Amino acid sequence: MDKEYSKKQKSMLIVLQKKYVKYLQENPILTKSITSAVLSFSANLTAQLIDIRRGMASEITLPPALRYGAFGLFVSGPVMHYFYGWLMKTVPGKTTEAAIQRLIIERLILSPFFTLLFHSFMAATEHQSWDAVKLRLQAAYWLTLTMNWKYYTIAQIINLNYIPPEMRVLFGNFCGFLWTIALTSMKPKTD
Repeated sequence: MDKEYSKKQKSMLIVLQKKYVKYLQENPILTKSITSAVLSFSANLTAQLIDIRRGMASEITLPPALRYGAFGLFVSGPVMHYFYGWLMKTVPGKTTEAAIQRLIIERLILSPFFTLLFHSFMAATEHQSWDAVKLRLQAAYWLTLTMNWKYYTIAQIINLNYIPPEMRVLFGNFCGFLWTIALTSMKPKTD
């Protein structure tokens, strides 16, 4: 019975992978954007569930999850699609030098810009004033960016050098999902 169930799971995963690749070929930006939205939304919901289990929240709140989903749909998916395409045209090749150049460009140009986009988008969708956005950036930007450099550097080495170009946004989304969960688990539990 377990072997039959395992075979069904594997065949379902293969079907899903084939459909994803088909959609990716037909409409890459929309596919990456929707995937980014679903994973970002799911990551926030999962983080909220962890908070509930740890006694840090009493219920799921939909607005934060919707903001994360919207960020994935309108910002993360499209920005990553175009950035990775631009990066591979700008620094082509499989040499060690090209790999290091791509990593440096991603870490020193995209990461600071993307961190700014993230905090600005979240603040704007929370209907915060411009002054509140500036305060949020002052409080969280540098911390978020340095944590991004620590965590995502290894992920980006893998992503930029070993993941097929058409799957890089998806890989980054899965890393982002895990990062959201990791951040939640690092928060101290309130008694």
